[in-house]
Amino acid sequence: MMYGKTVYHYQILQDKSGKYSMPDGTKFDTIWQLVEYLKMKPDGLVTVLREPCVNGKAAETVGGMSKPVTTIPEDRDILPMDCNGFNPYHNPNDVKRFNIQRSQLLMDEVELGSGNFGCVKKGVLKCDSGQIDVAVKVLKSENEKLVKEEMMREAEIMHQLSNPFIVRMLGLCNAENLMLVMEMAFCRAAQQIPLHQ
Repeated sequence: MMYGKTVYHYQILQDKSGKYSMPDGTKFDTIWQLVEYLKMKPDGLVTVLREPCVNGKAAETVGGMSKPVTTIPEDRDILPMDCNGFNPYHNPNDVKRFNIQRSQLLMDEVELGSGNFGCVKKGVLKCDSGQIDVAVKVLKSENEKLVKEEMMREAEIMHQLSNPFIVRMLGLCNAENLMLVMEMAFCRAAQQIPLHQ
């Protein structure tokens, strides 16, 4: 890392369980998650990460400013973590909380889908890092206690999963109905998605 005119070297640690961190810092499943976190909080560094250093060659400049380095290779498909939308690692504190207050949740009346146990509505979750588009799975109030317990177990398990290819469970809101709050899964333009016959 370069800060001012001084170059700093930091060691990324990996513990026995495979988690990555700075010394005495917050632990993450992948180096990518750690880097995204260090873009927001220094966590032991002299400052937050801003832009990558170009290794072995001078950075291109435009009008005296260095041109940002693209991190997405052109010869591969776009991955979920490449999007400019919500990223669950922009603020790890937002995804640590399991219980969501009803006051943090705004819901649209339009249903995205429905089933035997309830419906899914589009919503917005207000959190420390801003607003996040979410899908809210609302359990019908007439469902039995056993169904509610099963939904809560599902939410607890899903909340622990951290994979860019799995829709992230952001938390649970127990207000007028039991509500499971998940990140909204957006789809690329229809013409870019191959349809199977």
